[in-house]
Amino acid sequence: MTALRPLLLAVGIFDWRYPLSDPVQQMAPHFLAAADVVFVAPVRRRTLDRRLAAELAGGIPPVFWRVTGHSPGGPIASPLSGRQLYLEMAGRPLVLYVNSYAAELGGELVEMLAPDHLIYDVYEHVVSPDAPLAAAHGALWQAATVRVALNERVAAAMTPLPPTLLAGAAVDPAHFEAAARHEGPYAYAFGFVGNFANWTDMASLEAVAQRFPTERMLLVGPCPPTMAAQMGALTALPNVDWRPPIPYADLPEVLRGVEVLLLPRTRQPAAEASDPLKLYDYLATGRPIVATPLPGAAPLPAGTVYWGVSGAPFADAADSALAEHRAHPRGAAAQGRIAVAHRRSWKARTQKILAAAGLPPREA
Repeated sequence: MTALRPLLLAVGIFDWRYPLSDPVQQMAPHFLAAADVVFVAPVRRRTLDRRLAAELAGGIPPVFWRVTGHSPGGPIASPLSGRQLYLEMAGRPLVLYVNSYAAELGGELVEMLAPDHLIYDVYEHVVSPDAPLAAAHGALWQAATVRVALNERVAAAMTPLPPTLLAGAAVDPAHFEAAARHEGPYAYAFGFVGNFANWTDMASLEAVAQRFPTERMLLVGPCPPTMAAQMGALTALPNVDWRPPIPYADLPEVLRGVEVLLLPRTRQPAAEASDPLKLYDYLATGRPIVATPLPGAAPLPAGTVYWGVSGAPFADAADSALAEHRAHPRGAAAQGRIAVAHRRSWKARTQKILAAAGLPPREA
């Protein structure tokens, strides 16, 4: 008799409006190699059972989504009711995959469902969490059968148990193939896409814009009211354009029109522990990248990134990056970046986690 495939619940964000990839969205389709996969959409109420009761009564978006495949913007999925989910769970091994951004919901699901395996995948924000979430992170880390940390800095914050494995950020290289092939024209010399927050080094962006007054800079992403003055000073420069957030599916089309991609970070704990998803999206385009030092990122081959600390050194690095692109837009350095992105794919990351959980891919 053929054993039933495990059912894997992946707690994530079923929302493609944000311009950068959500790890759970990107990994869920690759989990299909070893299990049937259901997305658990974010639940903002305190308890999941209240949300399920409301779902069964109708009138709210579904909580669960059955994953059937993958598209450029994320997984292909269809709604699944809570009642259907409970029927599908019967008699099957249950694996719960929780990303640390969904720690509160993950804890509730552990209590409700008592999974056979718990995979807890921890990112940089655990380095300086709010106190209530610190307790949730700790409880899930202790309960997990597979503990995944982004890097050594993140693992050090999750004592006393060591991680089962380290798994850095990743990318879907195929999503950026058209951008990587693009040979011009380019609307912008410099570009930044992402969330403007306390980890964004606005001084470095301004230094680049001022160093190159005849070159255009594109900024894409939401900016909180607390940073309105900084953004106002930056966008007052005549060569800077700021656009609202875009869907992740549209990101390659935006990046293809930019020559040099910028990743300026401030010196604060979570930023220094991060292995930014944006870095690997950028690498997949082959474009030169200018970044402030990223201690949490995995080591990269020499010449992959132009490094520069905040301010004038960052602008100096941008000068070198722009010179490279204009001399050799698809040269050896560009091909090297694309090769790094292929080695850091979401498929490869997911396979490592499945292997650690004892869930090797099965034959179709």
